[in-house]
Amino acid sequence: MSFGVIMLVHNAFDRAEQVARFWVKGGCPIVIHIDKSVDQKTHDDFVASLSDLKRIKFCKRHTCEWGT
Repeated sequence: MSFGVIMLVHNAFDRAEQVARFWVKGGCPIVIHIDKSVDQKTHDDFVASLSDLKRIKFCKRHTCEWGT
């Protein structure tokens, strides 16, 4: 059995990258949702920063608020 992580990312992308790398190092697969309100350049830069990690997948983007 393995533990998987879903991350919902709205901001603090440098910290989100650190957390994602921590989980991957521990052997966890990760799916990341980047809020649709995040501009395209920030999105693309973040995805590129994690492109070396094959255990990370990105899901379709939606606009959502914390807690919804």
